[in-house]
Amino acid sequence: DNQRYIKINGKNYYFAIPIFFKYCYNGKEYVFSDAPVNLAFSPVEEDLTHFQVYAEPAYSQQKIRIPLPEGAFRVVVWDGQHKIPSELSDGNLLIDMMPATSSRWLDVTIKYR
Repeated sequence: DNQRYIKINGKNYYFAIPIFFKYCYNGKEYVFSDAPVNLAFSPVEEDLTHFQVYAEPAYSQQKIRIPLPEGAFRVVVWDGQHKIPSELSDGNLLIDMMPATSSRWLDVTIKYR
């Protein structure tokens, strides 16, 4: 449910997960990666169309999963002017983290139905 998003000082925040790859919320388990990862993911816009994600994976190449708000049907991940390989699967954003994209903030744009 979209109650996973909370407001702090007027801003929306999502998960910040240090060296952690599973999280339970309201009885539902979210798996963010198959291996430990430092991960932060936060909305930039109130309408949830622009997020930023930061990940420090434990391995040089690792896939991370981020649950998206309901209705997301198109997602693009940017590192500056460059698109990063990603996909949308079962309501999750999947990003292949590589050494060049690790430990930096990436921009995520989302289109909704």
